[in-house]
Amino acid sequence: MALTPERLGLRGTLAVGLMGAAALALVAGAVAQATWSVGPHYPLWLQAAGALMLATGFWSASWIWVAFTLAERRVMQGMSLPRGILAFAAQCSVALAFALATGHLLHPLLHAWYAHAFDPLPAAEWRLLPERNPDGSDVLELYGPLGLGTTARLQAALAAHPGVRTVQIDSAGGLAPEALGVARLIESHGLDTAVERCCEGVCVVVLAAGARRLATPHAVLRCHKPYMPILGGAATLTAADQRLRQWLVDRGVDPALALACHQRPAWQPLTPDPATLKDAWLVTDWKPAAQASQR
Repeated sequence: MALTPERLGLRGTLAVGLMGAAALALVAGAVAQATWSVGPHYPLWLQAAGALMLATGFWSASWIWVAFTLAERRVMQGMSLPRGILAFAAQCSVALAFALATGHLLHPLLHAWYAHAFDPLPAAEWRLLPERNPDGSDVLELYGPLGLGTTARLQAALAAHPGVRTVQIDSAGGLAPEALGVARLIESHGLDTAVERCCEGVCVVVLAAGARRLATPHAVLRCHKPYMPILGGAATLTAADQRLRQWLVDRGVDPALALACHQRPAWQPLTPDPATLKDAWLVTDWKPAAQASQR
């Protein structure tokens, strides 16, 4: 006997809709966790995030349509109109809530997927600076947007130049998963980080990965949310905000500054003064002027 919406009824449709939406949300959560670990299959995970969001949208739309059809038929069969409207509204609300929850989980990954598919952000470039650290170790400069492939590019550069002890950053930001991938790579090698010119957005996550975090007094450091939330204003923390904020706090950055950084939109970034940067432990030492590079 075929299991049709008419046989399920409104309650059965609600149960099936909940099970399907919950399954999609669980898979979305797993994909979201996996995608933050930038690796060789990173673009495939981004495509999986896009496919999951499309599947969630299709499931929610189908659920709402079936609920509407059943409620309409029940009203025609004698159910009171207010009760039919209430039954449909309840199912519609639950379906939309699950769709928004899944979107909340996948939001940063969908942004990265869109950038990868339609508006590619180039990977940052690197070069060895002519000057060296006082101990004779090399300084590698990573400059440009933190686009797809930046982590892999830096990994190859460090493998080719094992004498690097400091990664100097000059970036206006980029994709949050790539920034975290670069930060983990720097931390795993025990390297120092430095900023001479500019470090904005998710670039501060990379800066915080350094064993020492150096900056020249005239360096521009601006922080802001990587992505605006689906619901709520700038003060609403997304899943990406929570992850990046916790990364900063776990590396000794003042929690108040870490929170403030992720409550500002990109068009209103927070620009801490040098004293605040030092007190909040985002910068641990000032870089001597003699070490400044010229590019």
